[in-house]
Amino acid sequence: EITFSVRSITTIPEGGGLVIIGPPNFLFQTYCQPKPATNYPELPYDSTCLYSPITATGEPKIEIIAGPSGIPSENYQFSLAAVNPPQVVPLSEAGQWTFL
Repeated sequence: EITFSVRSITTIPEGGGLVIIGPPNFLFQTYCQPKPATNYPELPYDSTCLYSPITATGEPKIEIIAGPSGIPSENYQFSLAAVNPPQVVPLSEAGQWTFL
């Protein structure tokens, strides 16, 4: 599992969402299921989590899309089931996770 923390300062309307792009070769379930951390709110039941690799770079792209109820402004912390890259990557080449 990989744990993410993000704070939305405004409500995300239906069809909007969060996009997370990470270092190459991490794998997730196509229909990901964010699991809230203890004492953090759950993402709304009508939001959708989708994973797809970026073909040209091998970077994972995770999209959390707001359903009809939107995603309220909150401080979220959640984990996603993941598979680490198949080979160890030196810290100097580790990359970063970007939230859009």
